[in-house]
Amino acid sequence: MFKKLTYTFILTGLCLSQTLTPAGAASTKDTQTKNYSLDFGQAVYQVKTSPGQGQAVTYRAYEDIVYVKHPVDLTYQTMNIYIPENYFHRQSQGQYTAATAPIFFPNTVGGYMPGAAGKPGMDNRTGKENAALIALSKGLVVAEPGARGRTNKNKAGLYTGKAPAAIVDLKAAVRYLRFNDKKMPGNAERIISNGTSAGGALSSLLAASGNNKDYEPYLQALGAAKVRDDIYAASIYCPITNLENADKAYEWYFDKIYNYARRGMPGMMPSPGGALPVLPPNFKPRVVTGTMTTAQIQLAKELAPTFPAYVNSLGL
Repeated sequence: MFKKLTYTFILTGLCLSQTLTPAGAASTKDTQTKNYSLDFGQAVYQVKTSPGQGQAVTYRAYEDIVYVKHPVDLTYQTMNIYIPENYFHRQSQGQYTAATAPIFFPNTVGGYMPGAAGKPGMDNRTGKENAALIALSKGLVVAEPGARGRTNKNKAGLYTGKAPAAIVDLKAAVRYLRFNDKKMPGNAERIISNGTSAGGALSSLLAASGNNKDYEPYLQALGAAKVRDDIYAASIYCPITNLENADKAYEWYFDKIYNYARRGMPGMMPSPGGALPVLPPNFKPRVVTGTMTTAQIQLAKELAPTFPAYVNSLGL
């Protein structure tokens, strides 16, 4: 049995994915029935052109699409869909056609906070094209779903975004794409989910829980399309999945290190709407340093030896 682990692994903190500006009013609202249409054929679009990798990318932007009939929170239960303009003229884009193009499905969730539907463009942290714009330039269809998170509340003050709300929302968005597969370019059998940190964990769960019946009552309550919600693949970055053992892992890894230095981020507490702020261009975080308290040090000493015991119990 190991007293200390000898292999290398990656520990992740609150690795926040960029949270974008919340989506506005949906364009597919049925004002007579107070329901929302799941028919992509009713969606409106704008033709946009953005700088891509080496050349401009022209695409149709279908934004603020409500992907369930009975949304709980219109700020987050929307999706933006971007399709290369070439596909509407029977032309290819990169190595793909309208029939073969995979659908890139990135979420903006970070810290299990709500994440609004994202958009292709320039990353304000790197000054380069973000993943959605790169995907478009390569010929992928891009569908960027919003999802509720742990801070969402309704007018009565009740929490509406706690588990399993986020994964249910992503599944509902997948179902919307499958339901409309014949009405839009892109291959719904090739949906590739993407996420970072908590968004990576949700991307993992989305891939691993396709068509799981446990989620069906939640999806029916939202009025999600009655089709499959499995996906083709998941692109995952520093996923926060094993939360119940994360503290043990940190204290084992940083054994007897009681001074800390961390990056101070602006507005780390969420706004009333729940979303973390978008980082300003060329943002440079300040470094916050300190020393753990006596009580924290004692707790660290108690937690550190429990992590090897946990790993050994897995029988890997």
